[in-house]
Amino acid sequence: MAAAKPTRRQRQQPGAEAPQAPGAGKARANFTDAQMKTVLIVDDDALVLEAIDLLLSQTEGFRSIRALGVASARSDLQQARVDVLVADVILAGSTTGIELCERAIERHPAIAIVVITADSEVTRDEIPGRGIFLRKPFGGQQLLEAIDAALKRAGEKRHDRTHTE
Repeated sequence: MAAAKPTRRQRQQPGAEAPQAPGAGKARANFTDAQMKTVLIVDDDALVLEAIDLLLSQTEGFRSIRALGVASARSDLQQARVDVLVADVILAGSTTGIELCERAIERHPAIAIVVITADSEVTRDEIPGRGIFLRKPFGGQQLLEAIDAALKRAGEKRHDRTHTE
């Protein structure tokens, strides 16, 4: 006797494999390697990193690098071509996400910046000049719009992107 197909509820049980979004993992044939934008995500919350990474993996035209903290981010900024830096303001250690962004701009003048935070005391005035400010919690579409706006401010040519859900 064949096993019954799992119900929707069974597939969403903890520990069950999460259903993939339609189009997830599909080839990004519309984007050449030069057109793909590399996004460095910096946060000290692994769940935030995972959520943003998942969003970008399901959005054409992006590839992402996760950095769990400042030390990892600095290394990634030195070793990889990064087009967009998405950084949380509050990070473990003595360097803030804002300071990380300022240093990234000094070393990589064309880098696009998105600063994210749940801290209600941080204001737009504290964000590096061309950076985009996004307060947590935010939706996936808000983040994608912020990344596109940051790329535009940094002078990058924009390409049509499709987010598959």
